[in-house]
Amino acid sequence: MFRPDRKWYAFLGRLTPVIEADLSHALRQAPGCPICWVVEEEVNRAFRWFFIDNYNDISTLMAIAEHPALCREHAQRLLRDGNDALSMTFQFLILRERQGLLHLRKQQNQGHLSTPWSVDRWLQWLRRGLTRFPPSRGCRFCRASEETGSTLLAVLLEKLLEEDWRSRYQVSFGLCRRHLREGLTQTVYPEVARFLLEEADRRLETLETEFELYFRRLDVQHADEPKGKEQQAWQEALRYFSLGEPDPNPKKR
Repeated sequence: MFRPDRKWYAFLGRLTPVIEADLSHALRQAPGCPICWVVEEEVNRAFRWFFIDNYNDISTLMAIAEHPALCREHAQRLLRDGNDALSMTFQFLILRERQGLLHLRKQQNQGHLSTPWSVDRWLQWLRRGLTRFPPSRGCRFCRASEETGSTLLAVLLEKLLEEDWRSRYQVSFGLCRRHLREGLTQTVYPEVARFLLEEADRRLETLETEFELYFRRLDVQHADEPKGKEQQAWQEALRYFSLGEPDPNPKKR
């Protein structure tokens, strides 16, 4: 889990006006959780710049090579939206990967030739070599998303001390379950926690009512009643439970 430090808070202070503008826009426009919506926008922007310029940027390549891993979602996105320019990206990663493996083989051979020979001795040499063959600590794009979400949430929790921002929040979708729980965990303001809980309960009560209305209108006795928002209640519930903004146009298999 992302844990902010002093440098992160200093950086956050410089970015706060930009973040506030993004959050304000999301509270007005997002069909679901405003945090998820802005994170998705930032990920889309990151991918656009990656394909345009960063695919061969040495600092980007070194950062990826440090902990090379891609989750299924972001690997599929690279496959879907990428092009031959990514040959440069993955050539670099393969060269770095092979360097790590060759170093590991060298360490293994040295352990084998060391005397006195033992399995424990060999394992020591092997593990020493693993420092050049780092573990995969999660998808880089996922980590960036988590950091962005934490930044946005920290700013929102501060702004919810203001009546104007509470009014904006009340007419928005509100936070998804994941960011609601994170917000309740992170906030140091009892009044903000109380506000988030009251708003979440109000939204869930509305959904509960809409589901009751939906099933009422399935009954033949009420089938002629005009249909409304209750027809999309399950989609609203899905957005609440989703770990991210759902794709509005998913590809069907």
